[in-house]
Amino acid sequence: AGLVRARTGRSSYDAALVLGSGWAPAVSSWGEPAARLVMGEVPHFLQPVAEGHRGELLAFDLEGTGVLVLSGRTHLYEGHGVRPVVHGVRTAAALGCRRVVLTNANGSLRDDWEVGRPIVVSDHINATGVSPVEGAHFVDLTQAWSPRLRARARELDPSLAEGVYAQLRGPHYNTAAEAEWLRRVGA
Repeated sequence: AGLVRARTGRSSYDAALVLGSGWAPAVSSWGEPAARLVMGEVPHFLQPVAEGHRGELLAFDLEGTGVLVLSGRTHLYEGHGVRPVVHGVRTAAALGCRRVVLTNANGSLRDDWEVGRPIVVSDHINATGVSPVEGAHFVDLTQAWSPRLRARARELDPSLAEGVYAQLRGPHYNTAAEAEWLRRVGA
């Protein structure tokens, strides 16, 4: 966080946006960022290897709101453990962010959802076998996906559906039996 402060000239940020595969163009209309850092040159960040992840930290001032954009991220299936996966969000929190928007390109278990449909995540199922929480910290996740922010997203786009995100460790795709199990438990 200290290096990001020094290189961007901003002491804190209000929000962070993590861009998954294919989402990099989403910020093109915001203009040129105030600062651009290569993730692999920032302490404890790994340079993303997944296709479509640019591996940049972008600093924006949007009408007085400081927004930190992580254009790409490290994935659990890369084998580095959970710390590098969550490091970007932890860094954003250390910079003052209290809101984080996560994006990705993901498959669906729902036959009634067409490819490319934006979904607002209402809850999640962590089937990875690991947690980003370390130590004897018991974190209440019942409101992990902010009802207020989800409602705001649906105000902006009433066509948005909500769904439960299921995360598996990867790097393989799930089996047919796993997909059926996930459907049955609500993913």
